[in-house]
Amino acid sequence: MEDYRCGVSGHVISQKLGHARRTVYDTINRWKETGSPIPEARSGRSEMLSDRDKRALDRIANKNREAPLAVLVEDFSHNIETTISTKTTAKYLHELGWKSCFKCKKPLLTESHAKTRLKWSREHLQWAHPDWRYVIFTDESKFAMHTADSGQRVWRRANEKYHKDCIAPTMKFGGGKVMFWGCFSWSGMGPLVRVDGNMDAKDYIELLEEHYLPWARTLIAEDDSYPSLIFQQDNASVHTAKRTRR
Repeated sequence: MEDYRCGVSGHVISQKLGHARRTVYDTINRWKETGSPIPEARSGRSEMLSDRDKRALDRIANKNREAPLAVLVEDFSHNIETTISTKTTAKYLHELGWKSCFKCKKPLLTESHAKTRLKWSREHLQWAHPDWRYVIFTDESKFAMHTADSGQRVWRRANEKYHKDCIAPTMKFGGGKVMFWGCFSWSGMGPLVRVDGNMDAKDYIELLEEHYLPWARTLIAEDDSYPSLIFQQDNASVHTAKRTRR
């Protein structure tokens, strides 16, 4: 603007600075009108969706967690008066905290299982280090050689990874699998034992006598502060059999 104030024409300023003459004259006119060559900040493009529309989109995503984005767009279009693209819909979904993710695979739980686990968790909520130190966790697990590797997608928020609507329940199945029994405690890993064939109560008792008891006795021998250990197992039939409990 110093050159213009000194009487230099806009055409000469354009050649000197290498800017288009239209840009130079727009800057001069802006300075004349506002006293500043710097353009005012623009408000930007107005929001396409109102707060009411966003709430409607939020409800649709919550109701149709497994639906593809195109289906959500089609469903949502019936609730607003304007056409909206899949790209714009995805942008608003992300702003609302929704993200398309693969479902987490978790063992299938019945309502009874869930209530029992919640009750157990509440009863042991106040347990501290000395309490957990003496618990021995044990279980069997089957590992399949061939499993389906395809995943299901679901719309979820960041804190809903293990929400019941966001997981793919799994069940153990036969064919090409191997079973192991293992245990661990505060002190570390216990024995890992391969189980051949189906295990009944007699097999389970022999496994504990041969592998678990020697290891547990070693724990107690190494630390005189150990009280009686707490042996944890689930309610599998071989665990709850009368012979096993005796």
